[in-house]
Amino acid sequence: MTAAIQDAPSWRRAYDWINFWSRLPRAILLTQQQHQQISEQIRTMPPAGRRLLITAWERQNDQLSKDLESVRNRGMALLTATGVISGVITLLIPIIAAAHGELKPTSLLPAVLLFVAVVAFLVTTYCAVATVVLGIRSQEVDVWAQSELHPGDGNSALAYELVYAFTLYITYSDNVSRFANPVGYLRQAQAYFRTLVQALAVLLLASVVAVAAGVLVPDGGASGSHPLHSPAGSASAGRVNP
Repeated sequence: MTAAIQDAPSWRRAYDWINFWSRLPRAILLTQQQHQQISEQIRTMPPAGRRLLITAWERQNDQLSKDLESVRNRGMALLTATGVISGVITLLIPIIAAAHGELKPTSLLPAVLLFVAVVAFLVTTYCAVATVVLGIRSQEVDVWAQSELHPGDGNSALAYELVYAFTLYITYSDNVSRFANPVGYLRQAQAYFRTLVQALAVLLLASVVAVAAGVLVPDGGASGSHPLHSPAGSASAGRVNP
């Protein structure tokens, strides 16, 4: 699933939307050269400013962890809702088939209703599968960095402070890049789920119209064709074997 580009042609944007089976590109992390630059900047900044940044980075890392947990909870809720809807669709399939089977397939209205119902059912099924796949991907376990200090990382309080500030920033920067993928999967799963609900509404509407049409439109082929109402049937019924 590639990210949609604003100036991409319409067919490409449409393909990007329906292409749920491919994956987003891996997160772009900081390079070793950037690590060295950041370490030097932290080392040379005033102590008061460094401590202020340490406090801010701690708060940002905590908030990012909460955001990740929120994304996973929403993905789980989306999977639950999709499972419920899929169960309802499974129960409705015989009823919907019976409703459309009551109409004559040769007239225009049943053909249109059947076409709408088939398209809505296919869209519903496709969107349900896409929602499940993307909802699961939004909860996949991935590398998630955290700031750690170990004995031997420094030989003074200042050295530990420098290492701690450096790991805090690197952890936050890399995790922000990693966080984009679960959010992207969840956002597209929600879009598929909205389409799923809309297609299900169209499917139910077409079935209700089919039921109403089956009740209101008489079956032209049934009139005068039953043996009990035909002259031949009456004669046969009144004949007595010698």
